[in-house]
Amino acid sequence: MSGPAVDGASAIDALVVSPRRLWDLPWTAYCTELESALAQVLGAETIEIERGEGRLATALAPRFRVRNLAATWTPVQAFSWRPPQRRHDLAIIVVNDLRQLGVLGALRSWRAAATVFVAYVYEIWPTWLPAAAPVIDDVVDRLDHVFVGIRTGADALRARTSTPVTFVPPAVDVLAVEPVTTSGARRIDVSNRGRRDPRQHELLHAWAQRTGRFYEFDTLQQATVADPVEHRRHYYEQIARSRAFVANPARFDLPELSAGATEVGLRYLEALACGTALLGDHPAGSGIRRVLEDPPGMLVLPTGAGALDAGLEHLLGDEAALHELGVANRAAALDRHDVVHRWDVMAAALGVGPVPGAARRQAELRSTARREARAGDAQVCAATASSNAAR
Repeated sequence: MSGPAVDGASAIDALVVSPRRLWDLPWTAYCTELESALAQVLGAETIEIERGEGRLATALAPRFRVRNLAATWTPVQAFSWRPPQRRHDLAIIVVNDLRQLGVLGALRSWRAAATVFVAYVYEIWPTWLPAAAPVIDDVVDRLDHVFVGIRTGADALRARTSTPVTFVPPAVDVLAVEPVTTSGARRIDVSNRGRRDPRQHELLHAWAQRTGRFYEFDTLQQATVADPVEHRRHYYEQIARSRAFVANPARFDLPELSAGATEVGLRYLEALACGTALLGDHPAGSGIRRVLEDPPGMLVLPTGAGALDAGLEHLLGDEAALHELGVANRAAALDRHDVVHRWDVMAAALGVGPVPGAARRQAELRSTARREARAGDAQVCAATASSNAAR
């Protein structure tokens, strides 16, 4: 995997195999964001997988064995793609769970697309592995490396395959987020999106009614997404206008998945990137440090809480304090939680040296951090001058 040296970095001929057209759920929209950022870092070509046409192809789509045996018979191909014209150095596919990874097995000559073919699978829980057994046999065992975003399932998958498995925490495209730079522009006091704890929700709803604050939450059940890029952009706009954002451990309402372990989920990374304070029942210290390195803006509201702590209620009404915590969280995201930071871990596991796209992105992250820090200092000066004038 080498090419011409550029400022100490070497180009890599990379390919992203994208299943973005196949699924329309919110969590697969995240996969689209991650694959797009990785493609930018690697300067990669992207080839999209498409659904096959006709009733038989549709019927075969979820049936791993039969579908994969029929992969070379054009009339019943459940999925199709435009195979690359050359063999790449590296190919990567990003999916939410192992069963989605099974689409590779239905593509003609997928393994010939690259010398090294890897996957990033965000969610791997031990209890999901039996259902994914056909995919492990058909696809995972033929990959060169699998990177997973949930630590709990990594050991279980290692025991099931000879393919190397490495835990790489999730990350978001921090540069895609436009942070709100003034406290007054954060119109939402607390936001709560996705799966939620009934008691937390009840307490926050009562708090908002009692104080006149704005508690924003969704009322839908597993809505589909028309455009994954638009969905993520609008989602970030909403979080960035929130002073506090509810984040609990990944799949916290399904403890049977993790055998008692707590995992840092996407909500944490999204909140950090948007510069808002984290509010919730957070994983134990070691779990947070392993992924987030103790971000400064974390407020505790346990799941199943009986009451809203008086100190927490006071802080939720302190707009300036929440804004300051959010600014610190945003700085942490720029410094260590962007997609390029996770690529560095993947590259080390693969033995890949520095690539130009990663170096450029690191420089842009540092430049953005300096610019936002200067803007924050200017706001503090303006606020101090206004306060002095008022006296």
